[in-house]
Amino acid sequence: MRQVEEIRLLDLSLVEPSNQSLQQPSSSDATCLSTEGRCLHLLTENSPDLITILKVDGTFSYVSPSVESILGYKWTMLVGKNIIDYLHPQDVVLHQAEFARQIQQPEINFVGEYRFQHADGSWIYLETISRNLLDNPHIKGIITNFRDITTHKWAEEQLKESQKKYRSVMNSIKEVIFQTDANGFFIFLNPAWTEITDFTVEETLGKDFFSYIHPEDRQLNAELFQPLIERTAAHCQHIIRYLIKGGGYRWIEVVARLTLEENDNIAGISGTLSDVTERKYTELLEKDRNHVLEMITSSATLPDILAQIAQMVKRQGLGIHCNVLLLHPEDGKFYHAITSNLAYDLIQAADLIAMEPVLGAHEKENYYRKTFIVPDIVNDPRWEKYREVALTHRLRAWWSVPILSSHEEVLGTFAIYYHEPKSPTQKEQQLLETASRLAAIAIEQRRLNDQLSYQAHHDALTGLPNRILFEDRLQQALAQAQRHTQENVGVLFVDLNRFKQVNDTLGHAVGDSLLQQVGERLQHCLRHCDTVARIGGDEFTIILSELKNPQYATQIAEKLQKVIEEPFIIKGHELFITASIGISLYPDDGTTVPELLRKADAAMYQIKEESKKPQGSVTTKNKNSLYINGRISHTMLIQTTAMLVQNLGIKMSKFFKKP
Repeated sequence: MRQVEEIRLLDLSLVEPSNQSLQQPSSSDATCLSTEGRCLHLLTENSPDLITILKVDGTFSYVSPSVESILGYKWTMLVGKNIIDYLHPQDVVLHQAEFARQIQQPEINFVGEYRFQHADGSWIYLETISRNLLDNPHIKGIITNFRDITTHKWAEEQLKESQKKYRSVMNSIKEVIFQTDANGFFIFLNPAWTEITDFTVEETLGKDFFSYIHPEDRQLNAELFQPLIERTAAHCQHIIRYLIKGGGYRWIEVVARLTLEENDNIAGISGTLSDVTERKYTELLEKDRNHVLEMITSSATLPDILAQIAQMVKRQGLGIHCNVLLLHPEDGKFYHAITSNLAYDLIQAADLIAMEPVLGAHEKENYYRKTFIVPDIVNDPRWEKYREVALTHRLRAWWSVPILSSHEEVLGTFAIYYHEPKSPTQKEQQLLETASRLAAIAIEQRRLNDQLSYQAHHDALTGLPNRILFEDRLQQALAQAQRHTQENVGVLFVDLNRFKQVNDTLGHAVGDSLLQQVGERLQHCLRHCDTVARIGGDEFTIILSELKNPQYATQIAEKLQKVIEEPFIIKGHELFITASIGISLYPDDGTTVPELLRKADAAMYQIKEESKKPQGSVTTKNKNSLYINGRISHTMLIQTTAMLVQNLGIKMSKFFKKP
């Protein structure tokens, strides 16, 4: 019971005591009362509240008639009984303590709530107001006023239970329930807010919801809310990024409606925030993966594809920096395919760790197949030599997975870096494996495309460009010459004389080797900008680009003639061959690819006709030397239509023969 002072109670001290004072007064007794006493008596007898007088031992000395309507007892049943007999067991101790205090502190009135047992066995809540009148000679007790508050108490309990259930529901809901005021400041949030963002409800209430949205999404969020604010839409629903405490973000689906005042003014916004990060990441991963596969099947470059894969990983919230090293298939060395914005010294340190061991070929292969997980660079011995570099750039974790081909060959490594210590979850490991597989597909596809392209544009026997690539390069050379009008382009048509006799005499294997060596010799005589191609059989064509002086074509032709006439050693045989060479020049002999090829081919065949002598024979001086006889080996045609040779004073459109 709480203490209250100056409570006005019915003062029964005005009632004259008699032998019947503990009983219901008779009408004859009432005549003895003063006017005020009679009024108080009438109030007591007719009050809807229960009024009692308790002796110092807690027994009832007086009980008003209303006890029957409140507790179901006749007043005579309670007089002389102790109040404790009717109190709820859990309320007895409290009553005894308060009753003792009231006896000790008579100047204070006490207010309290107790449960009393009804005659039917149920429990009734009674609110009490007590006053100590033990010193009053007429009362000699504690006068108490009881009021039935059971209905109110039940309603209160139901409200508490409802609120408890409400809190339980709010606490169990995974979605954030929110409400803002008209200015956009949070005024309500359920605990799910903390589970999603790590911000406590207490530190968030009163803050602008706009400040928790990812900076890159704030403009979008404002635009999506505009129809709601303008009342052209009943609600809005969209997905944006919300910031989380400590850095990072989560994808949140927002469903919101306006909260209106009675006058229809906007009171704020209420709705739900659902964490759809996993769903969003899955959608993004599928979208990014399909995009990468489309790039692989298109003409996208390998660096662009690998950069897209790295972006895919970062969009999943995994890592802050990505780095891809590829193993060169020819020299076995690693090179950077893509690098993040990490400093060069840090990238170099990570590379050294990935390529650290000096092992044999088999051991290296096994080493490069390993997945490296360094949760904390500070504690990892592999980073001991490079730890200072890493910490300078605030890096704490490093993961590296191998990129393996479909045949389990090492193609490279895929590495990511973190600013804080971290070990990968199962999902993150799966994501890294997905990135590694996509990178492997891209690398293998590019290599296959390169191989197919090479085969489509190169001679299978000699590795030289074929007719398709030759004509393409010739077209490029002509286009360049058109832009630089002072340049000429030379086309040489080279045919090996009596090559068929080599095949017929020594076999096709020797003939193939001879063609390969001829191709190599021709290449060694040319500049980097020139092209030599094999267009079929024993025929080779040559592009001489960027000619400042047309005479250079003649000089090259003579040089080629000489290197071809030098002996070839093939499978123990010493072979001597010659060639016929025809020349055409851009722009004098033509301005198109077909024209120049036709002119060079015609010049070559014309010199063959000019050089024809009786059929030579293939003879063998000894088992290691083969000679192809015939003067054709000493002829060469240089056709230069429209070329003036000033020292001769004539137009050379004939043939030049080497005696």
